[in-house]
Amino acid sequence: MTRGPLNQVEEKLKLTIERFSKQLAEEQAARLEAERLAKESRKESDEEIRKLKEKLNVTQLEAERLAGKSRKESDEEIKKLKEKLNKTQLEAKNLVGKSRQSDEHIQNLKAELNKTRKQSEEFRRHVAEQQKCAIV
Repeated sequence: MTRGPLNQVEEKLKLTIERFSKQLAEEQAARLEAERLAKESRKESDEEIRKLKEKLNVTQLEAERLAGKSRKESDEEIKKLKEKLNKTQLEAKNLVGKSRQSDEHIQNLKAELNKTRKQSEEFRRHVAEQQKCAIV
């Protein structure tokens, strides 16, 4: 008679372990995908920042070149270059903001992973305790 309920408990434990193992695997896969996307986003942001810095450098060099021209000829070009420089600086500022958002997203993902790991450890301890109780 005690054999039947023990088998039921073991079967329930096995099903619970399988369910949590599947959930853990899904969450780990989701975490890896999120990390991949965050890394990709960071790489794109870094590339955009590099391009903007390059534009900024070219703009500064052009401004220096124009400084050698007569004041009358260069005033209009300097004005255009300053507008271009302001626009580039604004774009760089926006990219820095996006980069910070990516960093925050990565931190959130890491926190979520740690939470999942703790839940998994608690579940494993719980299952181990249940198995000890079942044996007794």
